[in-house]
Amino acid sequence: MTPTATIIDSQSVKTTESGGPRGYDAGKKTKGRKRHILTDTDGNLQVPITHAADIQDRDGAPSVIAQACESFPALNLVYADGGYAGDRLKDALTAQHAPKTEIVTPARGHRVRRHRPPLGGRTHLRLARAVP
Repeated sequence: MTPTATIIDSQSVKTTESGGPRGYDAGKKTKGRKRHILTDTDGNLQVPITHAADIQDRDGAPSVIAQACESFPALNLVYADGGYAGDRLKDALTAQHAPKTEIVTPARGHRVRRHRPPLGGRTHLRLARAVP
């Protein structure tokens, strides 16, 4: 079954100098790689892409969403957190005729209390356990 709505998220992870893309994520003070993932609304991994950690979320998203559009032509909505907000991402997605991207933020004045990790976060946890 092909998804029509997905969730995009990223995670910076520390790495050694053993090759592959590597950079410094100043926001999280992490030297290593950044995993950009796209999951369906059930949390199943759909598209994983690895970049150097110095790639901002909004700069890495167009390549993830482009790959998703090729794999899932019925895709018409991507949910993202505030790290993906900005005109550069909107312009890049408009140029490639990508699906609508909705930035999800907590309601003003409300604290977010999570009893379980968000959908993308659960997939990151599974990935972390699977990698030796």
